[in-house]
Amino acid sequence: MTASQTTDLQSRCEQLRSLHRPGTPLLLPNAWDVATARAVAAAGFPVVATTSAGVAEALGYNDHEGAPGDEMLAAAARIARGVDVPVTVDAEAGYGLDPAELVAAFDGARISGNPARFDRRKAESINGVHLRMLSADDFAARLIDYLVARGDLPAEPSTEQTELVTAAAPLVQERSALLSEAATMIGFLLVANEDFAVEPAAAGKVLTAASRPVLEATIATIEGLPDFAAASLEPALKAALVDDLGLKPKLAFAPVRVAVTGRTISPPLYESLELVGRDATLARLRAALDLVGAASSA
Repeated sequence: MTASQTTDLQSRCEQLRSLHRPGTPLLLPNAWDVATARAVAAAGFPVVATTSAGVAEALGYNDHEGAPGDEMLAAAARIARGVDVPVTVDAEAGYGLDPAELVAAFDGARISGNPARFDRRKAESINGVHLRMLSADDFAARLIDYLVARGDLPAEPSTEQTELVTAAAPLVQERSALLSEAATMIGFLLVANEDFAVEPAAAGKVLTAASRPVLEATIATIEGLPDFAAASLEPALKAALVDDLGLKPKLAFAPVRVAVTGRTISPPLYESLELVGRDATLARLRAALDLVGAASSA
């Protein structure tokens, strides 16, 4: 730290100390990056305070020292360098540093002058955390609005469409970082059988000649099942595909998933089948058999 930096730090420390007066509480608005710190200072507050939760989540981590100490302290140093008022830092338990190391970590000379880099993966991770915090009804409503905006649903969805998306929403909420991911995962529910198509890559990978016995056994099982519900489908299909055919679950259910949802990644299988319905499920399974036959004869 240079002499001028040391003098500036001492000056800010003295300014902050002078603001602590009995009977006159000091308000410390929280900031999590340089932009919010400058907004606090511009609003006339004499001090900026960082928030460990805000900084951690802005970096894509959880609070309570879930973020690497060097990233947290570098963010705090950038904030201190970006405003002209004193800054107090929520350094939690110190990130494993002793007091001298903690002070040294805020040496502005050690902080890169390069502009901040936008990390899409971290941003999407943060978005996923907030999606999972929504209530089931709120998430479903947002998903419906997104599907309407994307053109997957009409401007005024029918009651049947609304109920279908509402039933499917809990199956994808925990699996989605973005609404676009959730919409893609339930897309197979929103198309008529005549418009439904298996993704070519998924078909080429999964719907091979080896999948024929699986598809045939699944069709036979579903046709003879009195109750077409997830609770009945699970034991019946496990018995037919895993026990009777002697297949491992991954090999047993992948052809069924691809045939009915069109993708290798989907919401939970049995619940997906129930939402698609018996007739549509059978139609898609038979269409997948035709694909297998066409590929085998090519």
